[in-house]
Amino acid sequence: MKNKTMTSSPQRIYDGARYAILGLILVTILNIFLSFVESDRYYVSSVFASYFMTIVCEGALRIIVPLAILVPFAAAFFLSKKSHVWMIVALVLTTLDLLFVIYIGIALEMLAYRILDIIAHIFVIVMLVLGVINGIKLKKEAEAAEESAAYPGETPERSAKNGDEGPFTDVVCTVSVSEDGTKHSLEMAGVARFYENELVLGTNNMGMTIAFGSAFASTKERMRFAYTDIARAYFAQKNERTVRIDLSDGRYAFLILTNAARDQLAELLLTHGVTIEPFAE
Repeated sequence: MKNKTMTSSPQRIYDGARYAILGLILVTILNIFLSFVESDRYYVSSVFASYFMTIVCEGALRIIVPLAILVPFAAAFFLSKKSHVWMIVALVLTTLDLLFVIYIGIALEMLAYRILDIIAHIFVIVMLVLGVINGIKLKKEAEAAEESAAYPGETPERSAKNGDEGPFTDVVCTVSVSEDGTKHSLEMAGVARFYENELVLGTNNMGMTIAFGSAFASTKERMRFAYTDIARAYFAQKNERTVRIDLSDGRYAFLILTNAARDQLAELLLTHGVTIEPFAE
């Protein structure tokens, strides 16, 4: 029970931020109604710009403009359920509304009367910032779960070799392809994973640009192939970290690896009978 009360899951924090947006909308609608019935009541923690328009606008604009201002807030509430980007939109809108509160307070020399509004806005902004942070966490968790589901059983053992964590290594990949004698190449940051029987470049969430045959495609796919598909490999000399992989189907890729990863890949290639040669001078 103690742990549940002291810590909140990213989903709970994110949902709390979403309902903070809803609270802003509902309190604003209440303030608009109170303005129309000429009540002297006003509740903080609302979209001040929307309420203020009921004071300065006349006729039908007294209702059209305030409600129009609420539309992006409502969109942020509903659409943030699908994407944390809309939580960022809500954060920007609320920050702009806070600046409007301060501006009006200074312009009308009534800043002291807007202190509670300012405090309420800051409180909501803090909630939205936490919402954005935890929304990003949830996105990463979802991508990791999707990756695990798509490629079950890929949990290679860690190795203490040279302080590395086994088969996982950050790399910069240059994927090249020749088309009618013209060479195209692209460089991208990615991840290389060495498994017992295959080499995987990139992950589901890297959004790498990969060349297959003569076509380039921006995808969130992996470039993966069995070691038996490798015709030969070329390793740069003099402790250089560059490796060229030639596939049997004509594709090839350049990898820039850590020294430990380079040694590990060489060991795996030799184990599978792949010919390793030095780069041509």
